[in-house]
Amino acid sequence: MTGLSKQQRKKLKLDQQRKEEDRNRSEGLGLAISASNKGFKMLQQMGYKPGSALGKHGQGTVEPINLDVKRSRTGLGRDQIEKTEEQLKAKIQQFKREAEKRTQAMLKTEFQERSKTSWKGRKIVRDYEKAQNALRYLEEAVSSSGTRDHAIDNAKTNPELKKKKTDGKEEGSHDVEDESEEEIELQDLLDLLQRLRTEYFYCLYCGCQYESHDALLNNCPGLEEEDH
Repeated sequence: MTGLSKQQRKKLKLDQQRKEEDRNRSEGLGLAISASNKGFKMLQQMGYKPGSALGKHGQGTVEPINLDVKRSRTGLGRDQIEKTEEQLKAKIQQFKREAEKRTQAMLKTEFQERSKTSWKGRKIVRDYEKAQNALRYLEEAVSSSGTRDHAIDNAKTNPELKKKKTDGKEEGSHDVEDESEEEIELQDLLDLLQRLRTEYFYCLYCGCQYESHDALLNNCPGLEEEDH
């Protein structure tokens, strides 16, 4: 014990005493009560048999109740309170971590949905512009040829209409920009696509004009791009 401070020697001595106490206690608790013990004799007179359970119906405890030696100076029940508080803190931390994970997952999902919605919105505007230009192109072709049969083919062979188509695209782009400010919706696009099909037998997503309405119905898979 040389070289140790007074406080260290005191702590070491206390630890040795506690170990000795624990050992003596364990040995004492492990010994059966002597048959000559007055208390034991009294139990026998009351009907107790060694190894049997306590109680009137023999359903009580068989093993002796373990001793919980209190080393700290805290009040009775304080250790259990502190243990409960620690368990509660651990549960709160776990709840916070799980809540944060759920929040992150929710934010990720919302971002993906917003991105998807934004992309769909831009796609609707682009398709609306294409459909609007196609309608203008077909109207000009019909106006030039006097008939809507193969209006696109007729327009393609007409240099003057080609020039109008180019000018129309430029004008159309401005129109769509103005309309996009008014928020073009899916129904606006569907109405325009249906008009192209009904009046000109034209499908934007097939990319062609059919000879008749029956030919359109028999060959085109549907109104929307998802149908193709």
